[in-house]
Amino acid sequence: MDTQSFDMGARGGWRTDCAGMGSGNALPPASAKRRIEMVDLQFRFCLRALGFVGSVALAGCGAAGGEGEGIATEHEPLVITTCTGAAISAAVAAGGVVTLNCGSSPITIQVPFTTVAHSTQLSSAQPGTVTFTHLSTLFEVTSGATLSINGISFDGTGHGSTAIHADEISTVQNVVLSNAVVSNYSGGLTFMIGGGSSLNVSNTTFQNNTGAGFASPIYGEGGHLTISNSTFFNNRNTSGQGGAITALGSSLNVNGCTFMSNVAAIGGAIYSTLAPVITNSTFAFNTGTLQGGALSLLGGAQISNSTFVTNPSPTGTIRGTAQVSGSIIYDPTASSAPCSLTGSSNIQWPAVTPLCGPGFRFADPKLGALANNGGPTNTFALLPGSAAIDSLTGVCPSTDQRGVLRPRDGDGNGSFVCDVGAYER
Repeated sequence: MDTQSFDMGARGGWRTDCAGMGSGNALPPASAKRRIEMVDLQFRFCLRALGFVGSVALAGCGAAGGEGEGIATEHEPLVITTCTGAAISAAVAAGGVVTLNCGSSPITIQVPFTTVAHSTQLSSAQPGTVTFTHLSTLFEVTSGATLSINGISFDGTGHGSTAIHADEISTVQNVVLSNAVVSNYSGGLTFMIGGGSSLNVSNTTFQNNTGAGFASPIYGEGGHLTISNSTFFNNRNTSGQGGAITALGSSLNVNGCTFMSNVAAIGGAIYSTLAPVITNSTFAFNTGTLQGGALSLLGGAQISNSTFVTNPSPTGTIRGTAQVSGSIIYDPTASSAPCSLTGSSNIQWPAVTPLCGPGFRFADPKLGALANNGGPTNTFALLPGSAAIDSLTGVCPSTDQRGVLRPRDGDGNGSFVCDVGAYER
């Protein structure tokens, strides 16, 4: 097999020959710890360049500087303690399990554009302390690769900055996406997918992001979007669709999420062209300046045990048709625009507009304030005397939005019956 040499460039600022890897001349002066880290990255890239597949241990790090022990590289976890953008980019590009151990103090790192061609799991050893910034697309996930991110925040620094653009599966957990400014179609600190790709997001907060056109914090053009236990707060797309999520030909499944104070011209929280499945979720104080205070649906939807509170729009809370069960629509600001909803065991309040459709009744749900009532996202608790308590007929999800088991005896009469809405009393 021919040896190859290549320039690590921004990935470390040094050049190496794969045939001579591990020799003292291949590495710049540095501490033994830093040399070991750079040899590790160097060896990973050599394996890729040589087309090697398998488990290999790099021994003899002492030859590089007289200190250290042999380290396993391919398919072995890599821990980065020198948390520079170049080092992170190189490790992600090489693939494998990468953990950032940057210390307990908050740190912000500008990371350059990185192509993810090999499956990578990237996490922080101290979740919530590491924030990535970037000026353009950060991670481009190519076909055949997957990317998982856990415990890292992203903060936008300018127009058109996209956090993840994926052709294949990406998984995002425990992430805060904030303060991005985005532009039409290009995304901007947006998680973008297309084609047959999938994006799975859980326990993530999207806040204070702004955009135009189709630039939402999550943007799908084909593929599959699965969003759970996440919060979307104060995201604005005032001249376009989807303050929080735009799904153009993408299947969308939302479970256990809270959408609060998001704004768009069409679909204050979600704009979808297919039929999203929405379960155990809360939509509060979102605004659709033209259509759909909470949702704008071109292909219908299936909505179960969700709570909608004060989502103003000239066309009402939900624009489009949907099959709705066990849900609450509370909107004292509602216009006279009729709903196009059907379903069962739903509550609508107050009685200022006609009923949304079959399966709805006027009744006061007596909601508390939107608050942390347990679980990963905020909810509206049901106060004593709520018409939603123990009033659902038929099947309900096994838990509520907080993860509390259903059903419970919410009114104390000895019968265990599911409550209407996202909260089980």
